[in-house]
Amino acid sequence: MESTERVRCVLCGGTPDRPPLYDLLRNDEAIEFYAGKPISDANREAIVLSAIGNALDATKQFIRFPETPRVEVLPDGRTRSHQRWTYWDEPLRFNNSDEVSLYIRNILDHPDAFFGDPLEYTRHGEADYQRKRFGMGGALLLEIGATEGFHNFYELIGLEMLSYLVVDYPDLLSQYLDMHVERSERWINSLVITDQIPAVFYGVDLAYKSGPLFSPVFLRRVVFPRIERLIAVYHKRGIPVVFHSDGNLWRIIDDLVALGIDGLNPIEVLAGMDPTELRRRYPHLVLVGGIDCSQLLPFATHQEVASVVRRTIEAVGPGYMVGSSTELHSAIPLDNIRAMVDTAREYYYD
Repeated sequence: MESTERVRCVLCGGTPDRPPLYDLLRNDEAIEFYAGKPISDANREAIVLSAIGNALDATKQFIRFPETPRVEVLPDGRTRSHQRWTYWDEPLRFNNSDEVSLYIRNILDHPDAFFGDPLEYTRHGEADYQRKRFGMGGALLLEIGATEGFHNFYELIGLEMLSYLVVDYPDLLSQYLDMHVERSERWINSLVITDQIPAVFYGVDLAYKSGPLFSPVFLRRVVFPRIERLIAVYHKRGIPVVFHSDGNLWRIIDDLVALGIDGLNPIEVLAGMDPTELRRRYPHLVLVGGIDCSQLLPFATHQEVASVVRRTIEAVGPGYMVGSSTELHSAIPLDNIRAMVDTAREYYYD
C-alpha cells in the first residue's frame, strides 16, 4: 500500500498492510537523516517536506519550517516570539470583561476585517495543501482552518478574561462562536478538493494533565453543540474528523465520541490516556499517537521505544496510526525516532 491508501484504509475502518505513521516532524537531525540532505535557509521547505514524506504516512497541513529565533510585533500590537520550531503569541490585554465585550462587538460588526473572506481562505488553503502534498509525496491530514473558534478565542484573550466573560456576557460569547460556526460552514461547503483529503485535523485543547480545563457542564452547553454541528457538515462532504486535544479527556471522552469524531489525537499517555483502555471502550474509534514524547522518546533506549511501539500496535489493533503523544521534537534522539518509525514499518498485520 502507498501512504494515502494506508491512511484512508484505517480511517474507513479497514485493516491496512501495516499501521500508518502520523506525526509532526520538528527535529533537525531526523529531518536531515530522512531527507538525506542538510537544512539551509535556501532549501528548508523542500528538505522538511521531503523528510516528512520519507519518514511518515501522514501529518497535518500546518507544517512548521525551522526559523531564526526572533520577536515579531503583530499588527494589533502584541508580540510573537519565534523559536526554531514553534512560536508563542502574547494574549491581548484587557482590564475587565466590559473591554472584552467591546472588542467582540467590533469583531461581530466587521468579521471579514478581522479574519478575512472565508472563501478566499479556502482557495489559499487548497493551493497550500496541494503544494505540500506534492512536495511530500505522501498523505496529509488537513489542518482545519474552520472551527467553532473557541480555542483561538481563549488563547487570544486569556483564560482569566474568558472566565469573566462567561459570567458577565454569556450571550455575547455565544454570538461570537455562532459567527465562527457560520463562517466555517461556508468554508467547508466551498471545499473543492474533498476527494484528496483523507481527513481533517480538528484541534481544540480542552484539558490538562489531570482533567478538563473547563467545566464539562459549560462545554456541553456552549462548545460541544457547535463542534457537533461542524462535524456533521464535514461528514456531509465525506470527510472524516480526527479530533485533537492534549491532556486527560476521560471526563468528557464520551461526549467527544457522541459528537461524531472519527479519530482521536494525540493520546497523551502521561496524562492518563491509555490507548488500550480507549480501544476497549471505543472499538471503532481511530487512535492516532500514544507514544510518549515527554519521557519515553527522549530518554529511553531505542530497544525500549521499539518494545512500547510494538506492544501498543498489538494492543490497539488495526484502527491505529503510530505517532508521538504530541510531536517529534528536538530533544528526542534520532535513534529513538528511527526505532518508532522502523518498528511501525516492520509490523505487518496477518
